[in-house]
Amino acid sequence: MRRPTRRWWKQSTAQWRQTMGGAPPWGWTSCGREAMQWTLQSQLHSAFASSTPWPSGIGGGGFLVNLSSETGLSLSQAFDMRETAPAAASQDMYNDNKKVKKDGALTMGVPGELAGLHMAWLQHGRLPWKRLVEPAIRLARDGFPIARYLGSKLRVFQSKIMDDPGLRSSFAPNAELLKTGEICYNNKLGAALQAISDHDPLAFYHGSAGEMLVEDVKKVLNIFASYGNSNAAKGDLGVHRLIEAMKNMLAIRMNLGDPNFVNITSYMLDMLSPEFASTIRERILDNTTFPPDYYMNQWSQLRDHVTSRFCIVDANRNAVSMTSTVNYPFGGGMVSQSTGILLNNEMADFSTPTEMAPDRRPPAPANFIAPNKRPLSSMAPFIVLKVYQVLKLSNSNYT
Repeated sequence: MRRPTRRWWKQSTAQWRQTMGGAPPWGWTSCGREAMQWTLQSQLHSAFASSTPWPSGIGGGGFLVNLSSETGLSLSQAFDMRETAPAAASQDMYNDNKKVKKDGALTMGVPGELAGLHMAWLQHGRLPWKRLVEPAIRLARDGFPIARYLGSKLRVFQSKIMDDPGLRSSFAPNAELLKTGEICYNNKLGAALQAISDHDPLAFYHGSAGEMLVEDVKKVLNIFASYGNSNAAKGDLGVHRLIEAMKNMLAIRMNLGDPNFVNITSYMLDMLSPEFASTIRERILDNTTFPPDYYMNQWSQLRDHVTSRFCIVDANRNAVSMTSTVNYPFGGGMVSQSTGILLNNEMADFSTPTEMAPDRRPPAPANFIAPNKRPLSSMAPFIVLKVYQVLKLSNSNYT
């Protein structure tokens, strides 16, 4: 991989501004460029910097896949940073008011991103922890210009922003929404990030759970492998086959749940089985699609929302792919007034027994709420290899 050129940095900075709503880490500090020498460090720069825009941040969670070129596949790792249900959560907690499942404090799962990032750094980090958090601190304290894309989202979600004092203080400091080009500040977030920089972030958490990540993606790849021809995924026909495979995958994945709470072994073995993939492939016809019932939908589907995604390969071919989210746009519509952190509404990703309707499938029991349980997710960052070399990095753009 060639050393990035000045033109590359300029184009990348412009792209970041348009998509993420602020300057990229490498646009604010020279250590961002230096961090590109170590893939994970650049990923952490990006993840902390994304705490300022609207789709993600340390108040949420995500998934990270890391591949070390030094030992090849033997050091391919996945980090599960998904939020967990609070210890006092229960299946019937939203029975009397379904609105609070999507908005406000009761919709927040315990954030997992910070613990996951710190764990990844402990295992693979080369730069000091303080140095990784510094660019995000500067973004929050010194401010960043509202990019066109973020400006449009502020208008779309104006009522949500104006209803919350924390969101309003950042994005409408003078009782009017910031416009494109105006500077957004979040000094309280800067102070919170400074504390995270100075102290062990794992002190904020009360335990963690095991990882479960790329099984859904593997199922789709198994289906394509069953065609026995690499051309199966090419062209318009390849897109059709991919869409049909994913319809089946999304239907079957609703049988899954947090493996610490439900037994999903048989479903996972099926999903990873070439024989099962062949069965699905036989149901995919190259010249037609089918009504929803055809795809073995047993349970009602989750509704996906927005994420931030980072894919990075360094000069040594180390690779990291990460997806991060606070679920809905601007999360639960609440920013902590003491820390400036945008809070997630990941509890909305759980199924609840009362979500019944004549025109819908029943809710999935494996995804019912329980204390310290993690909800299902569609996020699936992945790294594609060809002859043990990185061919493609990508991830799903849903929560």
